[in-house]
Amino acid sequence: MKVPKDLEGLINKTALAEGLEPRLLQSIIKQESGFNPTATSSVGARGLMQLMPATAKELATSAGLDNYDLFDPETNLKLGARYYKQLRDEFNGDDALALTAYHSGIGRVKKLLAKNGGTGLDDIIGDLGTVGQKYAKSILSRV
Repeated sequence: MKVPKDLEGLINKTALAEGLEPRLLQSIIKQESGFNPTATSSVGARGLMQLMPATAKELATSAGLDNYDLFDPETNLKLGARYYKQLRDEFNGDDALALTAYHSGIGRVKKLLAKNGGTGLDDIIGDLGTVGQKYAKSILSRV
């Protein structure tokens, strides 16, 4: 995977600060925005890690940031990596579940796990849409 030189150091530094593998963070960014810091999705997610404004506001508050710009690569990476780390911790280090929650929402993943009596992605994969089914596997295939 080719990471733009102007982002590589920042991505690596941010990943290491959050205790994440740099290649994993790079892969999430590739999937989410194609390394475009000004990307905006049809549902309003913004920046490199495609954070929703409401999620970003919660993360910024917990990080002590009053003013922030989701199109600023450093800020977006900091908040996005922190969010992913929270999801990963929530799912006991299970990257596949954390990535699915990053994409589909933590509430949805927890509901599906409870509904299916499951503990892993394979237990809920059939209940995810086509994009959701491929999301985590696509990212993990690049790590």
